[in-house]
Order: sequence, then structure tokens, then C-alpha cells
Amino acid sequence: MAASGLSEPAIESTPAPSLSTRALTIRFGGHVAVNAVTAGFYPATLTVIVGLNGAGKTTYFNVMSGQLPATAGSVHLNGVDITGLGAAHRTRLGIGRAFQLTNLFPNLTVLENVRLAVQSHARLGMNMFGIWFGHKELIERAGHYLEPVALAPRRDARVAALLHGDKRKLEVAILLALEPAVMMFDEPTAGMSVDEVPVVLELIHQVKAERNRTILLVEHKMAVVRALADCIIVLHNGALVADDNPADVMVEALGYRIRRLFVAVFAAGSALAGLGGMMWGLYKETLTASMGSDIMVTVFIVIIIVIIGGPGSVGGCFIGALLMALVTNYVGFLAPKVALVSHILLMIGVLMWRPAGLFSNARR
Repeated sequence: MAASGLSEPAIESTPAPSLSTRALTIRFGGHVAVNAVTAGFYPATLTVIVGLNGAGKTTYFNVMSGQLPATAGSVHLNGVDITGLGAAHRTRLGIGRAFQLTNLFPNLTVLENVRLAVQSHARLGMNMFGIWFGHKELIERAGHYLEPVALAPRRDARVAALLHGDKRKLEVAILLALEPAVMMFDEPTAGMSVDEVPVVLELIHQVKAERNRTILLVEHKMAVVRALADCIIVLHNGALVADDNPADVMVEALGYRIRRLFVAVFAAGSALAGLGGMMWGLYKETLTASMGSDIMVTVFIVIIIVIIGGPGSVGGCFIGALLMALVTNYVGFLAPKVALVSHILLMIGVLMWRPAGLFSNARR
């Protein structure tokens, strides 16, 4: 087929999640720790999972990474169902996990702990010949991962002798050595001193800046969440209660819908501006009360137009304005005294049909 002179418009497609869960559930007896959570985690995106203690965050991590078997639902990696696979198999497929409690070999040195991760990633396992002939290369690669976490000077120290903060940093180095496509950090700064926290945060920030991994992070410190998060998931009693961008989730955590808040602020500001204009006009005796009220009525009609069309929708505002013009002309001609009431009835009718407005996807 010959190419035409007109090029077809590019179709924007939403990227598929690299890791996702569908109605994922785990029960311990009668207690539902994770309750039918459906969520997607996308490439080049850092998602922070927040919630109160006991909300199910770490358990959700454990089921996704294979440490615990799911009671119901499924886990998918790049669209493939991996629910039946164990933790080791999921690690080989590219899911890396740093634990809330350090999970290290205490009697080995810092370097040897990282070398084992490098060895695992190279698929050498217990291949003694491969390990022997590639030993120098494995050591060099392991040392490379100690530099970013500031543990190179302690490479020969036994892990049992490390402070808690250094153990946390070592676990991050091991996770980096596995080179996973999906990185899961469970409270990586827990128990660390104020001086040690920036090292780990800067490292996570650098990994995020490379934009070639999917990053999941459980964290309680809101300063960390604000600094790193592209998306926030909120769990409560094992159930997903919010999944949105950080600004919206943080405002909604206070009990507000962000779009409702914008509309309310706009409406209050407009009303106060109209009232202030009317009062100033009366004080200066240059405007009459009816002129001030006319301004307030105009502002009120504009607000109705925005609500009818849907907050955030330019096209919706044009359609809302057209509807308001038609109502104003016909009702104003037939029954002028009820013109304003007809505007309110139009708004109520639209909101009963579509609570978010005609063309808005906003949650109301």
C-alpha cells in the first residue's frame, strides 16, 4: 500500500507494568493480612508504599517477592504469571529485595557477602571451576558495588562486627550486585543514624535517575517520600485505599479530595472578590449595590459552568458555557424571574447524571 501524503497521528500508549498484582490476598487463619490488592508498578517509576504499622506493607512485599505464598490472586512479572514460583526463581527473573531486617552472612566479610551476590547474578552457583578461574573478576566487580555505599574501607571486616547502619548499606550493595530489573526496598533507612541516611537516599536517587528499573519502596519518613516518590500506594488493614501521585495522596490523607479543594478555593476566592468589590464600591459611592451583586452573579455563573463542564476540562467549559447561554436565552425570554434558578437546576441535573462533570475524569 502506497504511503499517503498525510502522516497518521502518533498514538500514545500507556506502558505495561513490569510488576503487577491482581486481587492478591494472603490469610493467616482468620486474619486477612493482604486483602485483594490490585496494583501495577511501572518501568522508570519509583512507587512508595505507605500505611500505618500493621497495614500489610511488608507482607505485601513478601508475597510479591515469593517469601510467602499467596492465598488467592496472582503476581505478574512483565505480563507473565509468577505466582507459583519461589523467591529464588523470582530473583533469577529479575526481582531484587532488601529486607526490613538485615539478612546477611555474619561470619563472612563485607566483600564476600557482595561477591556471593555477584556470583549468583553470573549464574555460577557452586561451579568451582568457574569460581576459581573467575575469582579475580568476581572480587573486582564486588568491590565496585561497595564504593557507592561508602563501605570500600571496610571490605575485609566481618559483617558481625558492623554497626546496624553499615549492615543496611551492605544489603543495598548486595541488591545492586544482583542487578535486578525490579528493586524492592523495605524501609532501607530504618535504624540508621541521621548522618548515614543521606548515603542510602542518594544511592536510591541515583538508581532512579538511570530510569531503567522499577523501584518499590516501603518508607515511613514523609521527607523521604516527598523527595523520591513518583507514585504513592496507601495500604490500610491490608487493603489498597489510594493509588495516585504524591501531591494528591498527601492531601487526601488529610481527608480532602484535591480537585474538590481546588474548586472550593476558587469558589471562595471568587465570592470574596465579588463581595469585596461591592463593599468598596459602596464605600466610594461610585458603584451601587446592584452592580456589586451583578458581579457576584456573574462569578457564580462562571463557577457553575466549570462544575458542569468538569474541573480541568477546557472543552467541558466551552460546552458548559454553551448550555448556560441556551438556558439564559430561552428561560430569560420565557420566565426572566427564574433564570438564576434554572442555572442551578441545570447544574444539579448534570451532577446527578455525571458527578464529576460532563468531561472530567476527576474523582468526586
